[in-house]
Amino acid sequence: MLLRQLFIIHLTVIRGILIAQALAGVMVVVMVMIVVMVMVVVVVVIIANSVQQQLIIFRLSSNSPPTFCRGFSFLKGKTGLIQL
Repeated sequence: MLLRQLFIIHLTVIRGILIAQALAGVMVVVMVMIVVMVMVVVVVVIIANSVQQQLIIFRLSSNSPPTFCRGFSFLKGKTGLIQL
């Protein structure tokens, strides 16, 4: 009788350890996903900021809205603001 109770307690402890390991694995995966999402957001914000600054330079270089030809001349350095 005592041996059976000890065996049941042993199985319960093993089951608890397995559940705890599974939850720890899920938490690690969730934390890694959160870190990756934060890094992606930071990269997107940096890219958007640089694009916004380039658009401001485009607007400063001419009064008309930027077109592909203006952007190409801007890359060649014909506007005088940036010489590549």
